[in-house]
Amino acid sequence: MFKTPLFWGTLRSSISFCLLLPSTLVAQRTAVTMPMVARYEDGAEYRWLHKKVLDSRLLDDMEKLSSWSFAGAGEMTLVEVHASKPWAMTDNTVPNRVLRMRSTSNIAQVDGSGEWEDLVATRKFAGEDWSKFNRISLWVYPDVVGAPAISCSLVLHNDGAHKLPDHYNEGRHESILLKNHTWNQIVWEIAPLDRDRVTALEFAYSLPKKLPDPGDRTTLDVAHLELESVVADHVEGWDVAPGKIAFSHSGYATGSSKSAIASDLTASQFSLIDQRTGQIVLTKAIQHIRFSISRKSASLGAMRSALATRSLARSASPRTHGRAASGRRSISCTASAVGRKFRASTADVTRTSTRRMATSASLLMADITMLEI
Repeated sequence: MFKTPLFWGTLRSSISFCLLLPSTLVAQRTAVTMPMVARYEDGAEYRWLHKKVLDSRLLDDMEKLSSWSFAGAGEMTLVEVHASKPWAMTDNTVPNRVLRMRSTSNIAQVDGSGEWEDLVATRKFAGEDWSKFNRISLWVYPDVVGAPAISCSLVLHNDGAHKLPDHYNEGRHESILLKNHTWNQIVWEIAPLDRDRVTALEFAYSLPKKLPDPGDRTTLDVAHLELESVVADHVEGWDVAPGKIAFSHSGYATGSSKSAIASDLTASQFSLIDQRTGQIVLTKAIQHIRFSISRKSASLGAMRSALATRSLARSASPRTHGRAASGRRSISCTASAVGRKFRASTADVTRTSTRRMATSASLLMADITMLEI
């Protein structure tokens, strides 16, 4: 029987499919393994929300709209809620009002102003001094359909000695992730920000689509806005926060030097502890380093270069007691003294404000405690 080209092409395709099918099935059976799994209890948000509140002042319990303004393709109203209110300290069943923002178009509006927020609710203040407090707290309930991820932003306006927000982006707290269909407490530590004459606080949401799908909706409830005083995170300067250790969050290569930095340790030694077994796998001496940088070379690049030069480890060990000392998942760093232990946290690395560094003193001093492997 004569075989046409179409026949031979079909036969070749069938053979190729049969050969590829076993490998495809094997690939489907192979579970995809993630290199790391985030533990919420180890994150900064968990730590922030579990801080002790030393003092507080209620700014707005959403009883009236006279101090609020709204911008965007939508509406802002006050509505009563009878559901459980996690911020209430007394009777949770008493009706309470919340500020509701709702989009009427669900269409993201992008213009040339550089701002991406589509729904903005602004609480106005009469030039208040918030210096006594260092954290803003509020509760947000998103009821959103059609968004793969939900986030909001806060903007603090200060009209005092230093205007906020400024061109260094200080005064903005953006990309605050929210869980849908539940109350989220948002806390923003404002200790590094000027707040001697606060005139407004913005709460904003950006719509994700220019072409929304049928059934998309966007509603956000905001409640219980207050100021709080807590022991704030240490976020500026070259020194590390008291009782904390700064280290590489991405891990350490097994064949290179490994260093961590602290500022106030009185211990003379540090140890590496295997988190799975709790056993000490390495103990070494702590190095104390003091250096200064004149303002003439006080650019951020020069400072970082100087810090990196002073921080070079003089010994490298690819393995400690037969175990690779590479990732933060398996090895934790502890500096211990009599009655004191400091464990490294995955969220305790300092940053430096560009604006404040540019106006710093003429001589910068840093005391660095090196923990080197």
